[in-house]
Amino acid sequence: MGSLIPADFDLSILEKSEQRVVRALLENTDISWLVLPHVPFVERGRDGEADIVVMHPEYGAVVIEVKGGKITVVEGIWYQNGKPLTRSPVEQAVNAKHVLVRKINRACETDGVRSLYITHAVAFPDATTLPAESMGPDLEPKMVITGNDLAWLDRSLEAMLPKNRRVSDRAMNIMVRALRPTLEFREDLAPQLGAMSRKLDEETERILKAAELLDVNLRVWVEGPAGSGKSRLAIQWARRAAEREERVLLLCYNKPMGAIFEVAFEDDPMVTAGSFHDVALRLLEPCGFVAPDKPTHEFWQEEVPEALFDHRDQLGDGYDTIILDEVQDIRSEWFPAIDGLLDPNGANRLYRIGDSGQNLYRVEAEDDEGWVRFPLVTNCRNTQAIAAVAKPLGGGSPSAASPVGNPVRFVEATTIKDVRKRLGRELLALLREHRLAPSSIAVITTRADLRDELLDPPIVAARLCRWDDRDEGVIVCETAHRLKGTEWEAVIAVNLEPATTVWLSDVLYVAVSRPRTWLTIIAPQDTRELLGMAAPEPE
Repeated sequence: MGSLIPADFDLSILEKSEQRVVRALLENTDISWLVLPHVPFVERGRDGEADIVVMHPEYGAVVIEVKGGKITVVEGIWYQNGKPLTRSPVEQAVNAKHVLVRKINRACETDGVRSLYITHAVAFPDATTLPAESMGPDLEPKMVITGNDLAWLDRSLEAMLPKNRRVSDRAMNIMVRALRPTLEFREDLAPQLGAMSRKLDEETERILKAAELLDVNLRVWVEGPAGSGKSRLAIQWARRAAEREERVLLLCYNKPMGAIFEVAFEDDPMVTAGSFHDVALRLLEPCGFVAPDKPTHEFWQEEVPEALFDHRDQLGDGYDTIILDEVQDIRSEWFPAIDGLLDPNGANRLYRIGDSGQNLYRVEAEDDEGWVRFPLVTNCRNTQAIAAVAKPLGGGSPSAASPVGNPVRFVEATTIKDVRKRLGRELLALLREHRLAPSSIAVITTRADLRDELLDPPIVAARLCRWDDRDEGVIVCETAHRLKGTEWEAVIAVNLEPATTVWLSDVLYVAVSRPRTWLTIIAPQDTRELLGMAAPEPE
């Protein structure tokens, strides 16, 4: 029987087709085959995952992309259950393989060991036979696993891999750790963090159950504070609409949040997702409308929505369901262009989701007459300790079931030199003492120039980067405006503005409500007083 890594991996979180292949791998290979389901990665600012990675010390490793249902290829275009795929399963497998090869090779080079030979394959567990025709230049028959192969997977895997000189157990451990890191948290944070995150997720799902069913209405407007599950609701509504075979447009304002939406639906041809401006440019590109080399503020605010409205007749049939997240940031003059993308002969559903407390761009509110209004009132993202800091700024009350969590830490700093010094200490503690993964931490500033002063010159204690350059080994450092809508395990919020600054409360509200389980604030004393926090901890 194959070895599942980790041994307690919950297979129920996988798609049914992936579960079937993983179970077959475990049942029909020997103990030397290591089976790693759902291996996520981030590289060059893009999120991705390998469905399954299998490894053997003598044969090598295979990165497998799984696709269930009926798979067909017409003139080089791949279809799943009759719907075209954005990227072919082969392309997905190859991309994941290249990323993981780089990560494994870096780990092996650092430790001076030889890495395994790695190839890719695709699995179609609902297919029984291979087509007689050639499958193209990028796919050989031996690289395809069908339902008939599941009972003989050891033979299939061995056929894909040349038997190499066996790599050492140490090398295998290094490669597994590169894909499945083992993090040892200091006792004061772990096992709290993992348990707290799971509890917060469970509470969010419980609270959103009732809200999901609101999609029986044609016009729904949901308002809720930070951490109330608004973006999760938007994703869930999009999935439900796609399951009804509706064409879905899922939009938000912020590019980082748009990137998260885009990745969530990159393999679903029924859903077009992303930030308003990115999606608009994608839709308008066939019409010859492209962004100039140096787009102006007027280009984004006026020309893009005007072009979207003017070219509506050239953009196809439109959408059955349009979902707007972060609606408080969508300008009223953009709504005609967005609403015009609805197909009048389709389901004709419009859903808006937002938080007036996060209206950082001071956008005038849109009329809500004729809409079903539904409030989300509970903050189920933050621990109770963090929610207590966010609530006076406009946040919601935490659920009684939310964990209390670790006390919010306040560190005084009055100059950029102070901030850089104290930030370095905080990052070292999170990375070295508490062993947090860099990709789970964000440094959030109240102004762009403060962010830039933290990025250049670099902080010695840790590598910081902008959102677009994020990677697994780097900590994102961005403004609250930029990271609105995102969430992190740990956040260090940094401010040097006087507490009397008019906009500061709104921006701090966004910053301090991003973390799930750990929050440090580095700022002058008057920021602590503005937040109503107790005296800072001594240095």
